[in-house]
Amino acid sequence: VHGPYTASQIEEILRTRLAKLEVFEQDAITFACKKIATFSSDIRRTLHVCRNAVQLAMREFTDLDALVDGKAPPKESPLIKVRIEHIQKSYSELYSSPIVQALKLLPTYSKLTLIALCLEVKRNNNTSAYLGQTYQRFRTMCNNAALDILNRTSFDTIIRTFAQLRIVEMRKRLNNNPGRRPKESENPTKSFPNVLEWELTVLVNRDDVANSFFDEPMFEKYASSFE
Repeated sequence: VHGPYTASQIEEILRTRLAKLEVFEQDAITFACKKIATFSSDIRRTLHVCRNAVQLAMREFTDLDALVDGKAPPKESPLIKVRIEHIQKSYSELYSSPIVQALKLLPTYSKLTLIALCLEVKRNNNTSAYLGQTYQRFRTMCNNAALDILNRTSFDTIIRTFAQLRIVEMRKRLNNNPGRRPKESENPTKSFPNVLEWELTVLVNRDDVANSFFDEPMFEKYASSFE
């Protein structure tokens, strides 16, 4: 089993990957590796921060096209490289915001519930999701993660807590697309067509959810759905 990466090992890997790309200042690479290694040995997190830092630098370069004193900057202006301040801002955006820190502290089942909800919202074209369908997805995800399945009452309690914390919004709506007929053991008002059911809207940014759970083993399987 491979042990945790050290800051120097992360830096070596990163420099190898970036050898042909002259987009980072050398001290920025060193800073990024040491910054991440202080709390994580996951090379993916370092790459995630660097990728976001590149986007910040690109936006800064694009801003050069804005008029300065009524004139645009010369086209031969040198490309802006990723600097330490880009790494700092990227890290802050991804991992230091209050909402990210709060989501990181959620219990395992609450995290899985929020992931299931976000996936259901995406399935519904990024609008909202219904409580019954979200619970069915949650059950499947529990099985995949080898976790005991919470009963419906406990799941509903998590959702109500999310609503109190303004993570989700709950509204009674007519569900015309339940996706399946209810089982005999289920309350038909939760999943049967044309019935009143709780409609859920996620109030937190999907990127914040992804950044909060980035290191969670259970999130790895669903990470691509958040891109």
